[in-house]
Amino acid sequence: MDLKIQTCTGDQIKYFDVRGILFDLDGTLLDTLDLHIESFKKILGDFSVKVNANELEAFMGRTPQDILAYYLPNLDSDSIWDAAIQKEEYLYTLIPNSDGIRIFPGVISLLERLGEIGIPRVVISSTHRSLVNRLLSNANLVELLDEMVPGDEVVRGKPDPEPFLQGALKSGIDKEFVVGVGDSIFDYQSCNAAGIRFVGTTTGKTNFDKFRNNNVLSVIDSFNDIKII
Repeated sequence: MDLKIQTCTGDQIKYFDVRGILFDLDGTLLDTLDLHIESFKKILGDFSVKVNANELEAFMGRTPQDILAYYLPNLDSDSIWDAAIQKEEYLYTLIPNSDGIRIFPGVISLLERLGEIGIPRVVISSTHRSLVNRLLSNANLVELLDEMVPGDEVVRGKPDPEPFLQGALKSGIDKEFVVGVGDSIFDYQSCNAAGIRFVGTTTGKTNFDKFRNNNVLSVIDSFNDIKII
């Protein structure tokens, strides 16, 4: 399978011989970053730490443990882990009961097509497995993904290469033949360090200019800009 990508600039980039795709979750497949930000504000507020949304946006893509440890440097690792679990639990209570989680345009059709032609679809998330499962279930995406690498099952989260290397391993495909897709610079840095090709998407909190300033050549606004050829 080859991918033809229509970038934000109108340029077309082709990725040849793609045999697996590794997708970031929050901000890439699902419109959930604001829920994460709100839950971080709540948990940090419980520790009398006030932080605004704009500041937290810069951390999106890192594991909850890494983010909380930055703001709560005096907590031991066990307490950080407990706070991360509280943050994940609180986030789930924020999901709208009526509409559920919004899936970005083009996601379902792309995942369905990949499944039809037997291309492994792996989700890479900094979020804990329990919450990833609930988010995917709420969005009805469970059957459209084959494997996952959650943030509580890696030693080092993004931007370390471990998450995407684990994703390639779980796909059963050599990393030379997989492509990573994500909405943050941390996703790109993880893929780049792993030697995995990368597509950036502006569906999250990272705009086109920030991707390009970090030497990301392939940037899309929508999954409708990815065509299978």
